[in-house]
This record gives sequence, structure tokens and C-alpha cells, in this order.
Amino acid sequence: MMINRKLEGWMGRTHALLSINILLLCLILRLPIVTEMLSSVAFFIFTFVIFVGATLLVDLDADASTSGYVLGPIGLACTAFMKSTSALTWNVYHLKNDYRPENQHRFLWHSPLFLTICFSLLYYTMADKETSLIKFIKEEKSHILQNYVSLVIFLIIVFMAVLVGSSMIVKLLNRFISVPTFISDILPLACVFYACTLTLSQLKLACLFFAFGFILHPLEDYFADHGIPLLFPIPIIWQKKAWKKFRFPFAITTGSIANTFVDIIATVLVFVQAIFLIIRR
Repeated sequence: MMINRKLEGWMGRTHALLSINILLLCLILRLPIVTEMLSSVAFFIFTFVIFVGATLLVDLDADASTSGYVLGPIGLACTAFMKSTSALTWNVYHLKNDYRPENQHRFLWHSPLFLTICFSLLYYTMADKETSLIKFIKEEKSHILQNYVSLVIFLIIVFMAVLVGSSMIVKLLNRFISVPTFISDILPLACVFYACTLTLSQLKLACLFFAFGFILHPLEDYFADHGIPLLFPIPIIWQKKAWKKFRFPFAITTGSIANTFVDIIATVLVFVQAIFLIIRR
């Protein structure tokens, strides 16, 4: 699968850098819940990888994306699902002045409110027990799929997130140091193995970091050239629109000089904030 390079430039590297900066700032400010990442080195690496992966998975609603390239056939299946659900939702619910989209990129799956509702349902239906995942699976056996659908869904998206997140982290590091190629293979395996040792309560906490990264993506797209359906599913009655796209007045064009400038500034800020966080610890 060929990646649309224009898409990759803004939607891949830039999204990862912006999201990492926001996460580091939250850690520096010691915001509640976010600081739980620092409970151990292993838990930090695990949640950091799925956080970065989550910021990129949103773009699976496009025919060509960084995530789709990494995930291969799994990515194609996710793209088909996200595009079909977005198209179905538009067909069922739209107002007079809503235009029919040429493609489903940056529609349903780029709605912050819709994503917040989805992850709220996922989080509050996940089991909250001090039992390790492996022990839990052994005890439940054939009933796990029937009784804990939300946990199964989360484990699937975590698997995708660690693959995509590991690939992007190695890619970013390779801009400054030579990272052995096998690291991008070992890191996801290590994350999957580590996830099996976590309790259900810890996995539920990890769900918050995944949701954080996933929802940050469309909010960052507010500053990109095409905008997002910021208020969907809330209709704007006076404009007769339910899918109205909003964007920053001085939005950045994908692949432009301004986009490159954002990448440079974001990279510098990642290093500055990371050093500050390490020193303060």
C-alpha cells in the first residue's frame, strides 16, 4: 500500500509530535490521572506507546494513512468499517445544507463529541478488578467474549495501537539516532506481553490514555486546512447543518512551509519538556 505523502506529513509525524508535547505538558503540570503513567517505567512505556498509536489510528478513516500502511490487511478492514459507519451515519442523520462528502475522512471519526461518547461507554463498561488479565482469561474461558465485550474491543485496539505507536516512535528517534530495526518488532511484542501481566484496573486506566490520544487527533485537525465537525452530533439549526466543519482562521496547509515549521518547533519542545521532566523527577 502506498502512503499519501501529503497525508503522512501532517497526519502522521506532526500529530505524534503535537500529542507528545501535550502529554508532556500534562505530566509537568502534574494533572490528575495523567501522572499515573509514572507509577513505573514499564507502565509509562506501555501507556506512552498506546497513546502515540492512538493519535494515529484516527486516520484509518482515510484510504491512505500511516496507520493503514503499518497495519496492512487489519488496517484495510478498519478503514472499511470506519468509512461505512461514517457514510451510514451521514445517510441517516443530516440536515438540508449538509453536503454529501466525497469521502469519509474527517467526518464521523473526527468528531470529538462522538469519540468522547464512544470512549465513555467503553470505559464505564470495562471490568474493574485487581485480577491480572491472564488469570482473568483462564477463569472466564469461553465466557469472556460474551460477558466482557468492551474488554475484548479494547485489547484489539491496544494491539493495533502498539504496532502503530512503536513504528512512529522508532521513526521519530531515527531522525536523531540510529535505532536498530528490530526494536520496532520487539517493542510491540513487549507491550503485548506486559499488557497480559496488568490487572483489569490498570488496563481500564490505560484506556483513558488511549482515549486521550485518540480524541486529541481531531482537536489538532481543527488547525489543519480541512477542519473537523467540531459540534457533531449537535445540529446548528439556524444554518440547517449537523456536520458543519470548523477550522482555525489561520489553518495550516498540509505539507506547507508552515507545516514544516510546526514540526521543527514541536520537536524542539519535546526535547525541552522531556529534559525538564527528567530533571524535576
